[in-house]
Amino acid sequence: MSLVAVPFYQKRHKHFDQSYRNIQTRYLLDEYSAKKKRASAQSSLQRSVTRKSSSQRESSRAALGESTLGETTLGETSLGDTTLGRTTCRLCAKRMSSALEEEAQERKRRYQSMVAAYGEAKRERYLSELAQLEEDVHVARTHARDQLDRLALQHAGRHGLHHAVDDRLAWERHSFEERISRAPEILVRLRSHTVWERMSVKLCFTVQGFPTPVVQWYKDGSLICQAGEPGKYRIDSKYGVHTLEINR
Repeated sequence: MSLVAVPFYQKRHKHFDQSYRNIQTRYLLDEYSAKKKRASAQSSLQRSVTRKSSSQRESSRAALGESTLGETTLGETSLGDTTLGRTTCRLCAKRMSSALEEEAQERKRRYQSMVAAYGEAKRERYLSELAQLEEDVHVARTHARDQLDRLALQHAGRHGLHHAVDDRLAWERHSFEERISRAPEILVRLRSHTVWERMSVKLCFTVQGFPTPVVQWYKDGSLICQAGEPGKYRIDSKYGVHTLEINR
């Protein structure tokens, strides 16, 4: 076999023959064959899945047909619990139990909110009735005092006791000014507290006014209600000193 001398410019470059011109065609053929292989693999996989699902449906139908002949309760199996012809896996049973627990908790929260709303409405109605009663008593006392003053003046005019009547009227005027309606005034304000975790705290402040001011406690913009969370909050008011005790 004779050796053919290759020019120097071909030693450093790849020699391209006739097949180079058909490289695009070869790429198209390779891509077509790959697509065909993938399509055949997917169709075979789909057929196997279809056969498997159909066999499972047939087996489940057969099991249901046998179970409808009589109500039976089987023990726990590897798949789950079978009761009255119904098979429930452990995961489904857990989901059902969690759903039932969530529903029970939701009913409990709804009931507590309804109780709290009812208690708050009852409290507001009681406070409005109390304010109206105090106003009626105040008006009745004022009318009675006016009538007594007129009778006292008439009696003093007959007997000449003007100085005693003037002193009494001055004292009653001072006491009336003390009982006249005035805006609430906070005498002792709330102060900051440093509270450890899970430690109860008691907040106190003093307010005065006429009629008696109504004090309400709020947390994050929402009204605190003792009926909403029994045992956690305790609200008390004695002699103008209002307290809020928070138990953790």
